[in-house]
Amino acid sequence: NGFDEYCMWTGFEMGIEESAKRYQDPYVFTKEGAKTYEGEFGPDVFTDFIVSFIGKNRGNPFFIYYPMVLTHSPMVNTPDEIAEDNLGKHKAMVRYTDKLTGRIITALEEADVRDNTIIIWTTDNGTGGKTGTYKGRKVKGGKSKTTEPGICIPFIVSWKNQINPGQTSEALIDFTDLFPTFLDLAGVEPQKEHVVDGISHQIDGYSFKNVLIKGADHSQREWILGMGGQNKAKLTENGVENEYIFRDRVVRNEQYKLYISTNRKPEKFFDLINDPAETNNLLDSVNTKERIENFQKLSSIIESFPLKDSDPKYHPNPVQSCYSGNGVEEQATAYLYESTVNASWQTNVIYPESTDGQD
Repeated sequence: NGFDEYCMWTGFEMGIEESAKRYQDPYVFTKEGAKTYEGEFGPDVFTDFIVSFIGKNRGNPFFIYYPMVLTHSPMVNTPDEIAEDNLGKHKAMVRYTDKLTGRIITALEEADVRDNTIIIWTTDNGTGGKTGTYKGRKVKGGKSKTTEPGICIPFIVSWKNQINPGQTSEALIDFTDLFPTFLDLAGVEPQKEHVVDGISHQIDGYSFKNVLIKGADHSQREWILGMGGQNKAKLTENGVENEYIFRDRVVRNEQYKLYISTNRKPEKFFDLINDPAETNNLLDSVNTKERIENFQKLSSIIESFPLKDSDPKYHPNPVQSCYSGNGVEEQATAYLYESTVNASWQTNVIYPESTDGQD
């Protein structure tokens, strides 16, 4: 039903030039309205909001959703460091991300709720096109692509005295699993159907509580789905329409990965355990029992997909009043899109209606 409190960068509001700023002199929207915070650093504004909220609500169960604007282009200097090039600025932004994460953890400790708070630290997509090193091998970033560096992301979970630190897992999960997992951790039995305001919603995700708490080797998933970016949807007289009737995508299990084309046909097949860089396409070498079984299982999933991808739902919002840094009222037009994939950089908090005492 939305968030009770919020402090967010809106991304960009048509007609409000300063709304593009998220770092120095950020344009921030709260319950008091939107304005430029002159002389401030956006990530500090958002983190101050979170720290204040934790202190005020230490006696209440709460849920905090905090997608940082760090670290994202444009590369900028932080209040702690000045660098001459983008690489130096990026490194400084990463260090500042770590600093702000530490501030939030300290706030939880000072509020005496750290032991009863589950922290999930993750991101919304893989890295950009630069090449880095992972486990001794070179990895080229793949943001907006369906290669593993594009759709596999960092995912760190911390819960003192409940989750053993330092462990890693190869269990399959995706973001649709977060909602049922949160319910499960809060003592609420996850359901495949969730009714809000009389409207029924199908829940695709699965709880991975046992992976977190019991260290289970496998989740409830047999496969996961990944789709790329750059959809290039357009606003037409019929609303927002996708570029694709059926978007290319990938499905994978714990070892094998199948690429599916826009004509719903397999086009690439990889063994991710033996070929994590996806250099050896096995589509013409499905000639062992193991490969045949996995290829057939992943291929059969194609039939479960709709023939046509749904277009985003489009709802034009009324013109909004907002204020520039000098207090001058201006007008901006905002648009709301609902789609299967949505990301925003903002800070939101919400109080659950019921809980078993866990934050």
